[in-house]
Amino acid sequence: MAFTYAISSGDWARITPELALLVAALLVMLVDAVIPARLRGALVLIGLLGVLAALASVVTLYNATGSPGAFGGMVTSDPLALLTTLIILAATGLALLLSPGYIERQGTRQQGEFYALVLLAATGMVLMAAATNLMIVFLGLELLSLPLYVLCAFAPGQQRAQEAGMKYFLLSSFASGFLLYGMALVYGATGATNLGDIRHFVATHALNPATSFGPFLIGGMALLAVGLAFKVSAIPFHAWTPDVYQGAPTPVTALMSVGTKTAAFAALARIFVGALGPVMPQWQGIMIALAVITMLGGNILAATQTNVKRMLAYSSIAHAGYLLIGIAVGTPLGLAALFYYLAAYAVMNLGAFGVVLVLERVAGLGTHLDDYRGLAARRPGLAAVLAVFLFALAGIPGTAGFVAKYTMFYAAVVGGQAELTIIGVIASMIGFYYYLRVIWAMYFVPAPDMPTAEVLAAGTPSVSLAGLNAAVVTKLATTAPPLAVGAVVALALALIGTFALGIIPAPLITLARQAAGLP
Repeated sequence: MAFTYAISSGDWARITPELALLVAALLVMLVDAVIPARLRGALVLIGLLGVLAALASVVTLYNATGSPGAFGGMVTSDPLALLTTLIILAATGLALLLSPGYIERQGTRQQGEFYALVLLAATGMVLMAAATNLMIVFLGLELLSLPLYVLCAFAPGQQRAQEAGMKYFLLSSFASGFLLYGMALVYGATGATNLGDIRHFVATHALNPATSFGPFLIGGMALLAVGLAFKVSAIPFHAWTPDVYQGAPTPVTALMSVGTKTAAFAALARIFVGALGPVMPQWQGIMIALAVITMLGGNILAATQTNVKRMLAYSSIAHAGYLLIGIAVGTPLGLAALFYYLAAYAVMNLGAFGVVLVLERVAGLGTHLDDYRGLAARRPGLAAVLAVFLFALAGIPGTAGFVAKYTMFYAAVVGGQAELTIIGVIASMIGFYYYLRVIWAMYFVPAPDMPTAEVLAAGTPSVSLAGLNAAVVTKLATTAPPLAVGAVVALALALIGTFALGIIPAPLITLARQAAGLP
C-alpha cells in the first residue's frame, strides 16, 4: 500500500524540540568555521540557546490542542514524549555547562565539533523518545549513537578514550543488529511497524508457538529486549558500560548516563508496555529477571571499585535495575514511577559526575578513591555537594532519590510484584556501602602526602602521566583544578533539583502520571 500522507505545518510544530536542537548544532558548526579561535569558547552559548529554545517549545506543546501524532503516526508529542524530552534537555544543558572547563583543562581545540556532536546526540535521544514507529525508534537510536561514538573518543592523545570509543562503537553496533533483526521479525509477524497497529494485532490474535506468526513474534520480542537492554546497561548486556564511562570525557559520560537511558526507557515503555502490553505474560518474566540481576549485580560490582568514575558507572547499572521494575510491573502506576525516577536520577547523577569532572585534573587523574581522601578539608564546598548527590543516589529521605525509590517500590507492591521491592531494598542497602565509602574518605580520612612529580610520571593507580614533562606534572600535583563558571551553575542547578524533587515532588509526579496515562 502506497504512503499517501500529506505533511502539514502542524506536523513540523510537533517536532520543534528536535528542530531547535538540530538548528543549534548546524549553527555551532557554521559559526565555528568563521570566528577566530580565541572566541570559540563562546560557541557553548549557541548550544545552550538551542536547548532553551527546545525547552520553550516543549512548554508550548504541553498547552497545544489537537492530536499529538504527526507524520502519519510516526512520531508524537504526547505527555510521555514531552516529559522525557524535558529530562533529556535538562541533561544536555547541564552537560554543555560542564564542558567548557573540561575542554580548557584538556587542551582540546575542536570545541565547535564537540558541542555540535552533543546537540546531535540529544536530537537523536529526543526523536527516539517521541517515536511511535519502530523505524523511527531505530532512526533515533542511530542518530544518538553515531555522535556518541565520536564523543567517547574525543580526547586527543588519551589511549583510554580511544579505547572507549572503539568499544562503544563495536558493541553498540552489535546490539543495534539485534534490535533491527527483532524489528524485522515483529514486522513479519504483525505486518506493521506502527506501535498502535502492532498493539491492535497482538490484542486480536492469540499468541502461541503453534500459530504461523507466533515464533516470529516471540523471537522478535526477545531480540528487541536484548537490543534495548544493551542501551539501558542492564546485566548481562552491561560489559561496555564501566570501560566506556571511565574512558570517555566526563561531560560525555554524564550525558550518556542520563540521556541515553531516558530515551531507551521511553522506547521500552512504548514497545513493551504499550504495543506488546496485551501479551505481557510472554515478556514479563524476562523483564523481572533483568531487573533482579541488574539491581543486585550492579551494586555488588560497584562495591568492589576503587575508581570513583568507574564506581558511578556500576551505580548507573544498578539504577537501571530499579528503573526496569517500572517496565516489569507493566502498569500505569509503574510507568509513572519510572518517569519520575528518570527525572530524579538525571539531576543527582549528573551532579555526581559534575563534581568528579571538576576534581579531574586530566583524563583519569583525580578519579581514584585515594584522591578524595581529606577532600572536606581541601575543598569543603565540593565535598558537601558530592555528599548530597551520593546520599540522594543511595535514597536518603529529603532527596529526589528517596521519593524515586519509594514510588517505584510502591508501584511494584501495588502491581503484585512485592518480591521486586524486597530485592530492591536489599540492593539499596549494598549501595549504601560504596556511596558512604566515598563520603567517609572525604570527611574522615586524612589527605595523603602529595606525590612528587617523579612518582606521578611513573604512574598512579588511576593514570600514567609518563608522556607529560616534569613541569606539567608538578603543576597538576600541586594545584587544585579551577572551578569554571559553567560548572558552578550546573552543580547549583543539579543541587536545587535534587532537593526540590525530594521535598516538593508533587508537580513532577503529576507530569509523570500524565505521561503514564493516569489522571
